[in-house]
Amino acid sequence: MLKRFYLTMLILLAGPICWAQMPGGVPVERSTKTQWMNGRQFYVHVVQSGQTVYSISRAYGVKDYDAVVKKDIHFLSVGDTVWIPVQKVNENAAVSAQSTQTPSKVTTSAPATTSQSSSTQSTSHSSAQPKPIPQAVIRDRMSPSTVVVSLMMPLYLDQIESISTTKFDVEQRGRKSYKQFEFIQFYEGIQMGLNELQQQGVNVRLNVVDVATQDAATVERQWRSFNVGASDVVITLLPKESFTRAAQLAADDHVFIINPLSMRDEIVNQNPYVVKCQPSASARIRRLLEYMRTTMPGTPLYIIHSKSNAEKPVLDELRSQLSSQTAIRYTFFDWAASGKLASTLKGENKIVVLSVYDAGRDRNRTYNNTLLSRLSSVSSKCDITLVTLDNWCDIYPDVDLIFLQNQHYHTFLSNEWDYSSRRQLDFLRDFYRQYHVEPSNYYAALGHDAILYFVTGIHSKGTAFWRNPNLDRAPEGLLRPASFHCTQPGNGFEGNTALLFRLNNFQFFECR
Repeated sequence: MLKRFYLTMLILLAGPICWAQMPGGVPVERSTKTQWMNGRQFYVHVVQSGQTVYSISRAYGVKDYDAVVKKDIHFLSVGDTVWIPVQKVNENAAVSAQSTQTPSKVTTSAPATTSQSSSTQSTSHSSAQPKPIPQAVIRDRMSPSTVVVSLMMPLYLDQIESISTTKFDVEQRGRKSYKQFEFIQFYEGIQMGLNELQQQGVNVRLNVVDVATQDAATVERQWRSFNVGASDVVITLLPKESFTRAAQLAADDHVFIINPLSMRDEIVNQNPYVVKCQPSASARIRRLLEYMRTTMPGTPLYIIHSKSNAEKPVLDELRSQLSSQTAIRYTFFDWAASGKLASTLKGENKIVVLSVYDAGRDRNRTYNNTLLSRLSSVSSKCDITLVTLDNWCDIYPDVDLIFLQNQHYHTFLSNEWDYSSRRQLDFLRDFYRQYHVEPSNYYAALGHDAILYFVTGIHSKGTAFWRNPNLDRAPEGLLRPASFHCTQPGNGFEGNTALLFRLNNFQFFECR
């Protein structure tokens, strides 16, 4: 199965190469249509049959052919639109290959703002004006009949030779230390989503790019080499530094980039092209308070914190949401006074304890053990429900599950299977039938839902989908509900669906 997968992978990786352009091409008629963007004037050129990067660059006065190919456009198709900066000197003359003019660049994505006059632009760049809020420029689809998706993730293809593909190793891969196996199931989930889309009559072209590095230069080189910017959507499974650079490139090329895994709220800040699938802290807090009002009316809430800088955004959000309601009585408890915890809870019959303590990893581990011990000592006199915004079972593999279960542990899950969901159980069975192995983590579901949801949105709503990436009806087969919102102008979208789970019999079940 692995051999078949890697053969498929290599074929997919090789797919776009057939569009590489060679020097020469038919003569190019220079476009008279121009557009002002970001204080600069651009020619708007639509690629015709037989035209190449070289022939277009000669017609518009681009001096350095090699620089254009390596930095901006590798693959051109008939009907593509390119924007070419108007020359400041001798702009009416076609420049020969030996021209001494300053090189310009041909770009395949629209610049950052919509068309407006030069007089308006000159005013907007006045030092007296505030910095403009970035707004997303929504491009046309690459093809009216096919959704073009680029997948960027670490596949470690250069290490394939080190993998044994015997039946034993394939079946035991979840226990192996090969880096490939940490991410391969995300790709397999993508493939299962593609199969469902194909059955629904949706055509998808997948451009797979292996990025097994945190180096920004390598990320950019792969982005350019595989023409990732010329996609309808980019789906990534990249670590922090790699994703940061990919998100910057997405903004430059005006293509929306999906992050299915990260919990970091800051990745959407000032980048309207980022879509973060995981819910923000505000969404998780909102879901918890809603759950308390409906299932635990009258139960007081105790919020344990340490006053660290890491906690401040969460505490601010908690204070904001709690101060706007009267149904829940709440107390903020500083862990510096933890010796008084038992006396503070004295007289309470039932409480919810929300831990947002974050004083650093080593301190957090000590704090967790101490908190569970102290809650256990008072649980005989008080019914305690312990809640964390992040799953301690993921963060601390050695956490005492019996203690957690005794404290009616609740948390928000992003990377765990919901065994109470018939749809997820069916997916697990289908996955095993197709790949002859059980998923070792939830990555397969993340990949499946990411491509199924966003391709369906683009296919059904066109580019208007990106103005509000929410669907009236969830795609058939989606494993978890999805909705998105933008917290403020100029930011990207983040998941708005926070799923609260309870630990029971050492398994998590969704609180519905």
